[in-house]
Amino acid sequence: MGLRGVMFDAGGVLFGPVGGRWNPRYDFECIVLRHRPGIASFADAIAAGQRFLDESTTTPAAATITG
Repeated sequence: MGLRGVMFDAGGVLFGPVGGRWNPRYDFECIVLRHRPGIASFADAIAAGQRFLDESTTTPAAATITG
């Protein structure tokens, strides 16, 4: 059997997340700090968000997120 397909790895995501983590994106802090430069640390907020994702059994519907 010959070659049937090719899978391209856009940005290294097949091996792991770009920037070393999946959530939030690797550039999250830079983007937030561009708009709110006074924020000192993101570690607690990111940890709380990760706990929520780890403990959730489903993804909330978009309507419940946007109101």
